[in-house]
Amino acid sequence: MGGAAPTCYAVLPGEVPYVEPRDIREIAEEVRCPVWTHHTRASRADGNVRVMTGISRQARQWRVRRDFTALKWTAAAAFCVLGFVSGDIRGMILCVGGALLLGGFALYDVVAPVRLAADDQGLTVVTGLARRRRILWPEITNIRVAENTRYGMRWSLLEIETPESLHLFSSFELGMSCMETADELYRLRPA
Repeated sequence: MGGAAPTCYAVLPGEVPYVEPRDIREIAEEVRCPVWTHHTRASRADGNVRVMTGISRQARQWRVRRDFTALKWTAAAAFCVLGFVSGDIRGMILCVGGALLLGGFALYDVVAPVRLAADDQGLTVVTGLARRRRILWPEITNIRVAENTRYGMRWSLLEIETPESLHLFSSFELGMSCMETADELYRLRPA
């Protein structure tokens, strides 16, 4: 692909043949064009790559790691087995309670695996059990990482602040470090 720079623009669906999403990502990366979601179509015509849709692009998603969710399910099952094998009624109650707690956390990871998503319009955050809230970029007053140390342990939280709310995310919820996530959010945020 030489000569003029490739163009990226939106057109109505149906004007070009459908291309598989994995092909679209490869094409978009090749020409440094944003990847769009929902009815994405692309074509190679006249040496230009066109990536198009009717909905805004999905720039990035942060989700709970699947192996961590599987570990929660495994630990919940182990607590159940341990409770019934112990033979002690108090031990059984404690183990079943722990299993229910871990199972609840694992179920939350299954119901709402994507905790944070960013695009050109703003952020989508999970609030409550599985409700999603849309926050536009102008509404966000601050994005910062809070480092905490207590009892010899160290952890960080990503804080996204709006005038009426504060959203906190741990690195376990994001699937990567909070500092890397904050850096990406600053890069995605329009000037």
